[in-house]
Amino acid sequence: MRFTRLIFAIILLLLMFTTSVSANSLNPNEVVVKAYDALVKGNINEYVSYTIDERFFSEEAAFTLYKENHSSNPLLNYEITAEEKINETLYKFTLKFEYKSGTIIEHPVLVKEFDGRWVQYISNEPFGNDEVNFLRSETAREIISGNVSGLVTVFTLSEHPSNVYMRFTGSGSSQGALYH
Repeated sequence: MRFTRLIFAIILLLLMFTTSVSANSLNPNEVVVKAYDALVKGNINEYVSYTIDERFFSEEAAFTLYKENHSSNPLLNYEITAEEKINETLYKFTLKFEYKSGTIIEHPVLVKEFDGRWVQYISNEPFGNDEVNFLRSETAREIISGNVSGLVTVFTLSEHPSNVYMRFTGSGSSQGALYH
């Protein structure tokens, strides 16, 4: 009887350990899919669970911004258009995002390994102009006429035949770049 209980306890512990390990052993592609599937569904909590965002001092601050962005212009769809392994702990994906406003934008998403767990990694460094493509921005003038969540304050817009180029002038190193 005692031996049976011991075996049962060991099996239960092994099942719990296996379940927790498999939940944390997503590969980089799965992290991107799970994070952005959650964002499309409006599940900001789940999106945050797959993300480390260095632009914020806390997950709560990041959550607040993500929620505001989702409320004002929700992500409708996304597509992974490229994947590049930078090194053993860093991948760079290129994603195309389609928003409710009609805007379609393509830019990189980094996935980095932290403490044995893959997460979407958003650096506090801006993307370069060559890394962000506005494929369609029907409402660009409306979007850029105001402040984008306090990160950038002044905008200039010049239209080109193939896309829309935005030059940002703001505080810090945000000039001429787009933050994700």
